[in-house]
This record gives sequence, C-alpha cells and structure tokens, in this order.
Amino acid sequence: MKISLRRVCNQPYDPELLWGLILVPCAIVLGAAAAVLLGDRLYCTYRRLTGFRCPGCGATHAVRHLLHGRMTEAWNANPLLVCVLLAAAVFMTYSAAVVLLRLPRIRVELTAAERRILVLVSLLGILAYWRLWMLP
Repeated sequence: MKISLRRVCNQPYDPELLWGLILVPCAIVLGAAAAVLLGDRLYCTYRRLTGFRCPGCGATHAVRHLLHGRMTEAWNANPLLVCVLLAAAVFMTYSAAVVLLRLPRIRVELTAAERRILVLVSLLGILAYWRLWMLP
C-alpha cells in the first residue's frame, strides 16, 4: 500500500468535488427524503421472503431518529447506517477542505492482492454485522 499527497492535475473532473461535494450529499438528501416521505410504505422484500432482517433493515427508522437528533435510537435501529453516514460526513469535510483551500489530495494505491484482501475483509465485516445485529 502506498499513501501519497498529490496536487490536482489536469483531470477531466475533480473526484473530491464530484463525489464529496455533489454526489454523496445528494444521495444523503434523497435517502432522507425517501425515509420521511415513504417511510411507512417502504418494506424489505428480503425480510418478507425469509423472515430474517437484511443489513439494511432499520435504515428508515435510523434516518428518522437521526433527523430528530436521537443518536442512540438511530444506532439501535441500524448501526451500519450510522457508521456509513459518519464516514460520509468525514469524507465530505475532507473534500470541502481540499477543494476550497486547494490542498494536496490524499491518494492510496493498492496492489491487486491488497484490493482482494480489502474486499474480503469488508464482506466478512458485513456478514459479522449481519450475524451480530440482524439475525434473531
């Protein structure tokens, strides 16, 4: 793994601007709007078919709790969503800082083997979360 700081070069787009300040915030706003407007009408197909909760179950309740400032209830409804939203907030803060202040960007380069390990660890983490939090 190689971590480096790089200045923005002539790229067709700025990744931090596109992802951190446009796409991620839009996805969060759309998800929150769906939770508020469609919350009572949303259902989990996986849970209806199997009787088990999926890793996304409870996300609508978690969003509603977060919008009302109830962090503990949001964590109890879906801790994975709370972690993902906190990571998104950190990334958006980083993106705003590097774009507005024209700072060097953090770049992480992984080998193919390191990418496979990262994917495997991520999948195992989601499965562990699912087992610990979601199954009865």
